[in-house]
Amino acid sequence: METMERPGAVTSPPDNEILALRKRNRWLGWLAGTLAVAVVALGAWMIFGDDGGQSLTAEQKQMIETVDEALVAWNAHDGEAVAALYAPGGYHDNGATRFHVSGDGLANYVTGLGSLGFSVDQTDTHVIGNYVVSAGHIPAGSENVQLSIHAMSADGTKILWHLAP
Repeated sequence: METMERPGAVTSPPDNEILALRKRNRWLGWLAGTLAVAVVALGAWMIFGDDGGQSLTAEQKQMIETVDEALVAWNAHDGEAVAALYAPGGYHDNGATRFHVSGDGLANYVTGLGSLGFSVDQTDTHVIGNYVVSAGHIPAGSENVQLSIHAMSADGTKILWHLAP
């Protein structure tokens, strides 16, 4: 009896071709995994390295100084000093309310925190372009670590906006 192949029937490739495809896929998987790990490690080194993976310009150093001044004024509950460090039209967003500098909202808010005894500690500060990112924005007496982002003017002397969720 004679067997007939059906038209369009799928035939299996030889075992050596399957083996070659599996080897290629395994190598591609290892390569993709290694590249992913390298990219994550490089990104972490650039962000959290000693100098953020970059040497800071004079303007970026000024940005950090301005943010540090704002933190000192914030903890002293000196609303006028904090507001003076913001650019006209700047704002502070605490996640629930946005305080604009154009009025007395931000100054009154910061001054009012004095009656609550609220202060903030800041640990790791990194500069990325015109942004100062504080990885350890910690309300004093708390164990909650929050990210704080300051958008800065090009010369680093004014805060355009601050997000502290």
